[in-house]
Amino acid sequence: MHVILFAVLAGAAYMDLRYERIPNHLIILSFFLSGIFCISGHGVQAVPHYMLSALMPLLVLYPFWRCSGGGLAAGDIKLLMAVSSFLGLRKFMNCFICIFLIAAIPAVVRIFKSQNTGIRLGLPILLGTLAGLLLEDRFCLF
Repeated sequence: MHVILFAVLAGAAYMDLRYERIPNHLIILSFFLSGIFCISGHGVQAVPHYMLSALMPLLVLYPFWRCSGGGLAAGDIKLLMAVSSFLGLRKFMNCFICIFLIAAIPAVVRIFKSQNTGIRLGLPILLGTLAGLLLEDRFCLF
């Protein structure tokens, strides 16, 4: 399952860096695959938890997306929703912290360079998810 998640994230990071957007068909594919993994691994009774896991990033980040002025794009939120649907809330929260710590590095650099452009979050989402899963056993915040 993690191999498929990282393949999707690598594709999203590449598309984000190259074309400055994350295609919706990649997001839809990831939701479809994570739904299949959820149902095959835990049965139909896990669907409500799956849906809550998928919606949590949207619920938390929607105000920041509306107010960010280009700092947080809809594709970034949809990609975070896909990651959360693959991992579940507990694992995702550790990854979420790592993602935004990694994303803060280029953001701070742009602030000091007085650049008002947004940062591409595809690569920080990939690296933060990897770091969150690797550090999960040593440093679990949730």
